[in-house]
Amino acid sequence: MWFLFWTSLAQAAPQLVAEMALGYDDNPQQLIRPEGSTFCFYRLTAEYDRLLADGSAGFYGSAQWQDFWRLDDRHQALLGARLRQPLWSNGAELMLFSELVQQADGLVAEEDYWAGRAGLTLSRVWGLRWYGHLQLGYQERWYRDSSARQHDGHVSGQRELKPEPSGQGDQPVTSRVSRRQDDQWQLTALLEYRFSAFWRQHVQLQLADNASNWRRERYTEWALSYLLHAELGRCQLELWLERAWRDLVKASERQDGLGAELAWPLGRSWDLVVSWRLEQVESPVAEDCYRLRVSQCGLRCFF
Repeated sequence: MWFLFWTSLAQAAPQLVAEMALGYDDNPQQLIRPEGSTFCFYRLTAEYDRLLADGSAGFYGSAQWQDFWRLDDRHQALLGARLRQPLWSNGAELMLFSELVQQADGLVAEEDYWAGRAGLTLSRVWGLRWYGHLQLGYQERWYRDSSARQHDGHVSGQRELKPEPSGQGDQPVTSRVSRRQDDQWQLTALLEYRFSAFWRQHVQLQLADNASNWRRERYTEWALSYLLHAELGRCQLELWLERAWRDLVKASERQDGLGAELAWPLGRSWDLVVSWRLEQVESPVAEDCYRLRVSQCGLRCFF
């Protein structure tokens, strides 16, 4: 989920996490006929929650690089700030946040953009087992690509087909296409239940409304996800499932995903991490359908 960020405890000092992994993606370009590639993955995340003495204000950030051996690379950088305020005395909390994201993707044009995000989260803890939150967010994205894949007849790349009144058939006419810009509102509800200190699960429901200057990219989306987190002895295991329904101008799409991650401690501050992910999109537009599987194994270090 694109800007869901929650932490329950303020950190007394900056926390840094570094990751590096080797993996394989069998369809990084999200095509019907995929071309796979091995990749190296690097990520650094940081957070600091002591801008104020009470730990109510802080910032966080991350930078990651996916270096494909046979294809173009992917990069992402994020910088965010948050302010938290306890409400009443029943475990409720209000958090305000803002983020700036830059994502460079040489493989998928829809993942190559700048974005600004802001929102608020109302959360509450019930006893030792239940936690829930409701989040309202807004984001604006500016895409680099101006060659739209439009299938509703009004734009096709930089050229447009218009019927000739004289009956001579359709003639290609040059059309200037502005760069894509999206405005999106998103409402997220999450409920978490702890079976014990070592097992927990959460269910999340998300509604998004996307407005765009490209007609085909206007949509409403529902997404439902489930996550199970377990601590099995020294290792940690996460399993997740997700399904999303997207209603476009003239069609509907469905996206399914599932994945698993296993973290095994190698020392005081090192973990061996193995993960696998499957993603599949079904659409009436043939070139929008794809299926991909990503596997990777690497190290995670805590500072």
